[in-house]
Amino acid sequence: MNQSLLNYCLNHSSIVPDDLADMRQAIIKQFPDTAHNIISVQTGQTLAMLSQLFQPQQILEIGTYAGYSALWLTYGSKAHLTTIDRSDQGLALAQDFWRQAGVGKRITFVHHDADQALRLLIEQGKKFDCFFIDASKKNLQKHVELCLNLRTDQRCLLIIDNVLGFRDHSVVGVEHKLIDKIKGFNQWLVEQTSMIVTMLPIGDGISICTLPAVRET
Repeated sequence: MNQSLLNYCLNHSSIVPDDLADMRQAIIKQFPDTAHNIISVQTGQTLAMLSQLFQPQQILEIGTYAGYSALWLTYGSKAHLTTIDRSDQGLALAQDFWRQAGVGKRITFVHHDADQALRLLIEQGKKFDCFFIDASKKNLQKHVELCLNLRTDQRCLLIIDNVLGFRDHSVVGVEHKLIDKIKGFNQWLVEQTSMIVTMLPIGDGISICTLPAVRET
């Protein structure tokens, strides 16, 4: 999507709440070299809308960064959110804005490698009905498979970011090892018969998946 069309969409979408707009600017100012890791405003608005419509009870996020996506997810619901990241570089900033927005008590940060954290949650018998994956591009399939072991028996929502690429790398017409991983994952995901998958060209691309309630045998 070209910038003019994107600006038109943004100008005809709801105004971003002040705390989220302020948080985005604070992240850009404090972490200028890695601020490209922030999800787009449209992605954030989509997360909040999906959360508001779906009304999950327990959200699991893989990839905290500076807490911007976590705030969008909790903005749309009263869910408790557990967010995992191997780095806590942006945690102080994140917790400050979470607290100001009144959702700090509903967010638990897990400072750990994603694979190990997910396996530990499985061992603990934790269950979630909403997942947002925005972490390692080479481990997308593994993370989804682990998340499926953490889902409740009720209907679930799964959202994956960066399914169309990252920064200047795109799944269309670009050769790159991580792009090949993303393309392979996208093909695997759409072949899963246990869920309905919709890929949307928002931000760096998101796939929204709905999983029906598990039927008793």
